[in-house]
Amino acid sequence: MKKDTEYIKCKTTGTALFGAIVMLFCLWIPVLAIRSIIEDFSGILSDFLLLLFFCGIFLLLLNLIRGIRYIIIKKDKLIYYSFLRPFGKTLYFSDYIAKIVVQEKVNFGTVNVVHLINKMERTTFKIPGGHYEKFGRIIRGIPLKSINFKPTRIEYYKLMFGISITIDERRILRQNDVKQKATKNKSKLTKFLLRPNSLLSKYIRYRIEKKSNQQINS
Repeated sequence: MKKDTEYIKCKTTGTALFGAIVMLFCLWIPVLAIRSIIEDFSGILSDFLLLLFFCGIFLLLLNLIRGIRYIIIKKDKLIYYSFLRPFGKTLYFSDYIAKIVVQEKVNFGTVNVVHLINKMERTTFKIPGGHYEKFGRIIRGIPLKSINFKPTRIEYYKLMFGISITIDERRILRQNDVKQKATKNKSKLTKFLLRPNSLLSKYIRYRIEKKSNQQINS
């Protein structure tokens, strides 16, 4: 029997599949609206804003449909099939240097999302955890090193909407070192201030004793 890391079939959840079918039908709404606006386009601001709105809806639906795939992970490659790639596409792990796992907020909580990073240190392939059963197997099955990455607010929204960002591992390591040092210094300061003979500890004991005496006298 082959190991999980050599051959993994990643089935989409029934909810994700149903959602993709619904979105495929809904895709015609912005297409027809865009066609109608272009045919009757008069150049006024309202027509231009409506065109932008329906183009945005179309791109959003297309991006959501693209993210629902049937994935097969093998030892050295990942093969995926989707509504937009019915004959499949193969990605070789040798073309990538690492992966990151980012949490995205959804209606029912948060889900993990895997992003593959290419040799140009750019995110290029996204696997949303909410679309798959046993998503942990997918994370473990991708034989790339994992980078501990915490996105900024702008980077978070870029990743959410499928926009590629740069992942500078050296910068991330420096930031993590600074955060660890800051945490250690904060811990040392707290221990110093709360040591038994410190002025802060004496003041806290004084306040507690004073309050207790006032309660007794009253």
